[in-house]
This record gives sequence, C-alpha cells and structure tokens, in this order.
Amino acid sequence: MNEIRYYLRWGVNRLQSPTPYTHDIPVEEARRLHDARGIYAAVVLREKVPFAFIEANDGFFGVSFIDALGRVFLNYAFREREPGRLFLEQASFRNFTDDTPRATSQEIYLFDVDGTHSERVSDFVNKTVKTSEPRVIDVSGNWAPYPVFGEYDALLRIER
Repeated sequence: MNEIRYYLRWGVNRLQSPTPYTHDIPVEEARRLHDARGIYAAVVLREKVPFAFIEANDGFFGVSFIDALGRVFLNYAFREREPGRLFLEQASFRNFTDDTPRATSQEIYLFDVDGTHSERVSDFVNKTVKTSEPRVIDVSGNWAPYPVFGEYDALLRIER
C-alpha cells in the first residue's frame, strides 16, 4: 500500500533530484486545496521510499516518477480537457547511462485529444535534437478520471 505525504510545493532541482520546497502539510489542508483546485503536491512512497510525486494546480496534474537512485526518469502532464476527465498531453522519459544524476537523453511525446502525436528526442551528449512530423494515433488510453483526493492510481500507471 502506498503512503502519501502532502506539501505545498515539491519539484526537481537542477540535478533532476526530487526536492521538497516547503515543509509537509496536514492531510486536511491538502484536501482543502484539492477541493478548491489549488496548488499542492502529493509524494507517493512505496516501502517508505519516494516512488512518484504529483503536482496539482487547477485541473493540471504533473506526475514525476523517481528511480532507485532518486532521479526523475519519467514525467506525465495531465490536464482536465473535459469535466471530470484528465488527458495525458505530454510524457517525458529521461535516459541515464550510469549512476550520475544527469540524463544523457530525453524523449518527449506530445498528444492532443484529436489523436495528433509528435515526438522530440534530445541527445544531451551529442547536443542533437530530432523532431518527428505530427501523425495521428489512438489516444483513447490517454484519458484518466479526475482523481478523488488521495486516490491517484489512475495517474500513477507507468505503462500506458
């Protein structure tokens, strides 16, 4: 079972390590912010280790997954595109070749509700960027229900 801790802000520092920007807040305060569609962060722990953090802000939910070395390796950006329904608009994968905190490359996938999809791959070592031409794909799996406070499993699925 997941343990969740709540913060006003949580983010990633310049070395891509998750960092609390504030002290934790009581569950009741986080629930109030969720219900008001305010800004808060939920840090999801599995076996007492951060697995992911979620940043919520007025219909936007950013989900960042953390690897065993404490690095963010995957980000999802969901936005409420229909009442009560979130749509995954962006997925970003960071690749690492060793135990250092710096990614060697990043793949960004952009999606729109009409099925338009494009990709951008950045190679940080060779300093190159490749961008694909937009194409149409099935994005039905990109939808998720707007989460009930504390129930984030639909957003925490890595495989999509």
